[in-house]
Amino acid sequence: MILSHMGLRVIEIEPALHDLVLRSYYLSIYASEFRYPGDLVEPDLEAAQRGIEIAERIVSAVTSSLARIR
Repeated sequence: MILSHMGLRVIEIEPALHDLVLRSYYLSIYASEFRYPGDLVEPDLEAAQRGIEIAERIVSAVTSSLARIR
């Protein structure tokens, strides 16, 4: 798996977010799927729920990290 430049920077600044940055890769698949026209692939309910769970964990972890940094 190749991490984005932003993902690498996040890990550099806050190593505790490493696992969540890796999990965020799963969400990037959907970003590109829905960005371009053509055959629209909709996630099933389980995949959508997993994506929401990952996104919520990321928001919570980043919010906590920002609160500690300030």
